[in-house]
Parts: sequence; structure tokens; C-alpha cells
Amino acid sequence: MARKRKKKQHNPFERKVLPRLNPRQQIVLANTMCNESALRINEMNAPFDPVAGIGSPPFERFAFHIDEVKWFLPMSMKDIKMISTLMTYGSIARFCEAYNCRGKEEYIKWKLIQERCRHDFAFWAITCATIKNKDGGPDIHFRLNRPQVKVLAMLEKMRLDNKPIRMIILKARQWGGSTLVQIYMAWIQLVLKENWNSAIVAHLNSASLNIRAMYMRLIAAYPPQMLDLKKSTPLALSPFNTSRVDYTITQGRKQVRKSVISVGSMQSPDTVRSFDIALVHFSEVGLWKKTEGKSPEDTIQAVTASVLDEPLTLIVMESTAKGENNLFHKEWLDAKQGLSDKMPAFISWFEIPKYQKPFDSPADMFNFALWIVKNRRNERQPSSREEPGAYLWKLWEMGAPLEAINWYVAKRKSYRSHDMMASEYPSDDIEAFAHSGRPIFDKYKVELLRASCRSPKFLGEIHGNDVAGLAALDNLRFIPDTQGLLRIWDMPDRSFKHRNRYVVAVDVGGRSDKADYSVILVLDRWFRTQGEGDVVVAEWHGHIRHDFLAWKMVQIAAFYCDALLVVESNTFETRDNDTEGEHTPFILDQIGNAYRNMYTREASPENIRLGRARKWGFQTNVHTKAMIIDNLIAVISDGLYTEREEAVLQEYNVYERDDRGGMNAAEGYHDDRLMARAIGLYVSQNMPMPSVPNPDMFRVNNTNPRPRNESFF
Repeated sequence: MARKRKKKQHNPFERKVLPRLNPRQQIVLANTMCNESALRINEMNAPFDPVAGIGSPPFERFAFHIDEVKWFLPMSMKDIKMISTLMTYGSIARFCEAYNCRGKEEYIKWKLIQERCRHDFAFWAITCATIKNKDGGPDIHFRLNRPQVKVLAMLEKMRLDNKPIRMIILKARQWGGSTLVQIYMAWIQLVLKENWNSAIVAHLNSASLNIRAMYMRLIAAYPPQMLDLKKSTPLALSPFNTSRVDYTITQGRKQVRKSVISVGSMQSPDTVRSFDIALVHFSEVGLWKKTEGKSPEDTIQAVTASVLDEPLTLIVMESTAKGENNLFHKEWLDAKQGLSDKMPAFISWFEIPKYQKPFDSPADMFNFALWIVKNRRNERQPSSREEPGAYLWKLWEMGAPLEAINWYVAKRKSYRSHDMMASEYPSDDIEAFAHSGRPIFDKYKVELLRASCRSPKFLGEIHGNDVAGLAALDNLRFIPDTQGLLRIWDMPDRSFKHRNRYVVAVDVGGRSDKADYSVILVLDRWFRTQGEGDVVVAEWHGHIRHDFLAWKMVQIAAFYCDALLVVESNTFETRDNDTEGEHTPFILDQIGNAYRNMYTREASPENIRLGRARKWGFQTNVHTKAMIIDNLIAVISDGLYTEREEAVLQEYNVYERDDRGGMNAAEGYHDDRLMARAIGLYVSQNMPMPSVPNPDMFRVNNTNPRPRNESFF
């Protein structure tokens, strides 16, 4: 019988069906939200004192209280002899007296600071690292903000676990992610490791220069005594061996740290050092463009090739989200799914304390919470500058305090659409990558489809005795080919006779690389008999002559147990089409006469008078397009089909409504896979249920599964 399906895994983006509450329950929930919001605010505003060691990663610390200082130190310092001895004597003065080194108190204190800097980045940053003051005025010491503390905790966990440090940071707004990465790399080079070269690669030469300027500012103000040098002469970042992209740390003319800092960009990738690199910072990768002879993937591979898989090596990729299906988006998805070596880090807008709007009174907070509770099931948007109650409830469930949601409501009035707001203030990574515009599909429902997407089991082509004509249907077989365009997740099931099981839907494109793609989609409908939806089991995607395409789709349909073949017929019914023209209207007649299970539709009155009561294929026009897209929206929203091909998710996310109300892919994108699914799922919805035609013929003779002489494997 049919194969059993695996149970769906829990997905964090799945929306729950919320129960209705009576007025008393609503009041209780609103009060609970007010109390919980206070706890969330307190947690966000928890004390952070990098000098005292309060609230700093690593969070596990012990009390180091002597007369001169009262610190909380990382546990990694507990067994250091200097620390234990000072704790025994209770002060630096008594320590010096006991060891007969009076007058050395300041020296001992400085050695204590040096030792702590080796274990406590936040302390080193506030003590030794200088950055530009964004509010104007003199440079300031680097004091971490809340988002930076969160990301630092992730970096420090990898370091303290003696693992290579690998991270991808999805940035939203300006919370200083790039600054944190660069200064963390400087800490490793200046304090922890000698002969530890680094590379910084940005998207533009100007961005690389800005990062270099940050490093130069830090080095110029860095205390020389931290490197056991005389403090009379400042440090500098100087060209290494007269290079224009490689730098080293000097005092006067002398190199004082045997580490090289290479600075480059995607505009000039060959200038970046490609050997002996231990620390790499790729900045704004989402903006990287392919240059002549060099792709972003090539640049990253060349720069990281020499980075060993050892502790204290670092590779960090960071960027704001700039669309889907680019290198950064793919790297983010792999990291999020645990498929890469990088740890994903994202900071939502409500994790940044400044994005809060306090209430005038507790009563105002309660009324605001009660409104959210009453409208938490309401998905209707009051206006283009407001969010529905369901979205505000979603923010609450994601962890936003009421004060942050109150800020969001006020700020939302500045933007004409949710996507404009989300592009500036994303609540999660889904919103961060979402295409701006007027999307037709719910991006969260689309994201649910990703859980079932996977690499195909087979890659190749279906072959017959010829590429066209009746011989194309003889001796059908699948031939594996790494260059093949047919991706198969499940082979046709011939373990028993079945009827109305498979549907093959075809969206016709052009032949050149710049034209739309042709798509041949195979859906398995058997799981409808178990109360579930269709499953994508195969897809052909590429460019091909239309006469060859016609026979290829027939071959695939015949291979899948004589599936119902549904062809988008517009292209075949016109001699001059935007996809490339020069088509013959007789192609469908040819394959229709050769294949017995073609989808047909009612003909026009004129064709009926000419004796043609039915026409081959599915015609897409204003009315039928709205019909199949509305059905696709419902199918995706209700989770009524299982996707396998991840590439179609981008097509869903960039499919939008234009100013005239039309539905199309955003400029520069395709919708070929989307349309094949829209046609196939609509036709499938209106077909009879799959069934077994005759119990007496339940089993098929495996030696002759089809009437024609065919070998499938």
C-alpha cells in the first residue's frame, strides 16, 4: 500500500489557533501581561557594569573583593595564583608588605588589570578600547550595549569551549554589530595571541576604509603599557612592507606586535591576503556584487582557505538583509537550520532598550494590554499605517514588552505599509529578509513550507527511444545525470494500481538564459486519501525548445503512471509570444493525440461550431489567474500541500500586487515555479480523489508494470 508520511515537526513560525475568552478572562490576561511586561523591562534594564563585572559575559563569575577594588571576575581567573594570593591578603598593600615590595602597588594593580583583560573582553573594552562618539565630541571608551552583550555571550561561549569562533550576524538598525566584531578581533590580536593575522573584507572600498579608520583610532589611543611598552610614545597602525592594504602595529618605527591586519573589499578582492589568516571579518555580505572573474563565493573561499579549524580562529559574516536567494541569505538559512559551522545571531528591534514608549499611567498600560487581548484574533488591518491586533499579539508572544509595542504603534504611523516598517525595524529574520512591496502570500505561512524542503534523491532526465514523436514514449527510463534538470524526491509508486494519483503541471517559458524558465511539476495526490494534501515529488526546471518541451512533459507524465498532464497553453496557442515567439499552435494537438491523459477545457462557441468542443491545456487569463492564485493563497495558508523545492519560497515572497491591482513577480524575479504550482494545485483540488480501480488488480506484475515495453531504472 501507500507509504506512510512522517509527522510534521514543530515549527516556531506556526501560528496557533487562539481560543475565545470571556470578558473576565480577558481582564485576567491583560493584568498578567502588565505584570509580565514589567519583568521583561527589568530584564532588559538589568544592571550592566563592565568594570565591576556585573552583567558581563561570561556571566558565571566569582567575587574578588579586596580593599582597592570590588570586582566580579570570570571563573577562568579563579585558579590564577595572583588572584588567590591577593584574596588571601585582602589588599594590594598587604600583599606588597608581605612580599617585601612596597612602592610597587601601582605596578601590581596594573598587572592585575592586564591579567583581567586576558579573560574579560567587556572590561578590556571599557578600559583600553576607544571608539568614535556618535553623538559628537571626543572619542569614548567602548561600553557594550544590550544587543552587543547578547552577541558577545555567543562569541565567548565558543571561545571558552575551545572551539573555532564561527558566526553569522543578521543586522537590523545600527546597534554596533560590526563594531563589536572588529574590536573583538583586535582584542584577540592585542591581548590573547601573537602572530595572529586578520582580514577585513567589506562590500565597498569606502566601507573598508571606515573599518580601517576604526582600527587606527583604537590603536592610536591604546595604552602602550598594556603591551609592556613605554607609554611616552603612542602606538600607530602602519603599512606593512609598504603595502597599501596590509597593516601592522608600531611604536615609532618599530613593529611591536607580530600580527598583520589586511583590509580589502569585494570591489578589489585580490588585494586581500590569502595566506596565514586566523581572523576574518566579512562585512555587509548581503551587498556584495559579482565582479568580473570573481563571485562573492570565490572571495570568501579564497580568504578563508588558510583559516585553520582551531580555537581562537574566527570567521564572522555580518550584513543587513538585502533580499533572498543571495549568498548571505543562503548562509543564514544554513546556519539557522544547523547545517553550517556558523552560529546565527539576530537582534530584533524590541531588544534595543531605546525603542520603548512608557505609558502615562498604569491604567493606560492596562487598557492597551486589554485592547491587544480583545483583538488578538483580528487579522484585519485598520489602515495602511496600522497593524492588526493579531500582529501586536504576535509581538507580545515573541517577547516584546508592552512599552516596546506601544512605541511600535506610534512609530508605525510614519510608514505607509508593514513592509516599509519591517525593513527598518524587523521583528525576526523573516521580516528582515522580506521583499518590500505589497506581498500576496503570508511570509510566515511560506516559511512553514521550508521545514519539508530538502535536496532531491535523484538528479537526471527521463529518456525514451527519441526526443520527440511517438518513439519518445517507448522504452521510458530514468538516467541519472549530475547535469540533468529533473529533480526527483520520490520515484513513481508502482506497488499497486491507482487512479487519479499524479498530476503533472507545466508552466512554459523561453529558450534563452534571459527568458522565463519552463517548469514541469509533479504532484502526488495519494495523501488526500489520508486527509492531508498534495506532495511535490519531482520538478524539471530549465530552458528548452518548445517542441522538445512538449515531448519531455509527456515523457515525465507517462513515467509517473500516466499522470494527468496540465499544460499552461497560452504559449502554444499563439505564434507571437513574449517568451520568444515562433511557436506552432499544433504542438498540443500532436502530443494530445499521442498521450491519453491530457487536461482539456471547454472551447469557445466559435470552436464548438467548428466541431472542437474541447481544447488542450489550461489557459491563463485575468479571470483564471485570479482563481488559481486565490486557491494557492488558501492552500499555503492552510498548509494543504508539502513543498520540497526551496527555491520556490523566494518566488512566493516576491510575488506582489502592482498599482493596477495585477499580480506579478517583483522586477528582476521569476514566478515560473509558482505558476506551475498554482495551476497544478488548482486542478488537483477539483479532481476526483485518488483510488484503487479494481481490487482484483490490486497488485501489478513487477516484470511488466506497463503495457508498453518500458524500463524505468
